[in-house]
Amino acid sequence: MTRMIGRWWPSVLVALAGVVFLVGQLVASNPLVGVAAGGLLLTYAWALSPTFFPSSADLGEARRRAAQGESPVIFWKPGCTYCILLRLKLGVAGRRASWVDSSLDEQARVVVRSVNGGDHTTPTVIFGEQTRTNPDAAWVRSLLR
Repeated sequence: MTRMIGRWWPSVLVALAGVVFLVGQLVASNPLVGVAAGGLLLTYAWALSPTFFPSSADLGEARRRAAQGESPVIFWKPGCTYCILLRLKLGVAGRRASWVDSSLDEQARVVVRSVNGGDHTTPTVIFGEQTRTNPDAAWVRSLLR
């Protein structure tokens, strides 16, 4: 239960800020500003949430697929701005990758730390023998073809 709350707190805080801003602007008679900015904050809250990413893949299956050149493994964690940016840049093609939530899986954390000098840095992408941290989206997209 505590882990689930920890995964959602950034999203909840941004959503609350969006609602508070929206209500404040409505009270101040600025409904357009309130709706626009509140809507942006609520959209950002959704992007921060775990629901923005595909369901977390099983690490063993994801690594098998990456080793065989089928699809890259993308290690991510909720609230990671660089993970969100990569997910946005990949668009629909990003669903073909195996996304592994390294905040939920101890083995995934070990893998990420082993290729990042002990740091839990995300996004980390593994494909075959290649590993890149915070890679260029064009490179990842080329792996998804």
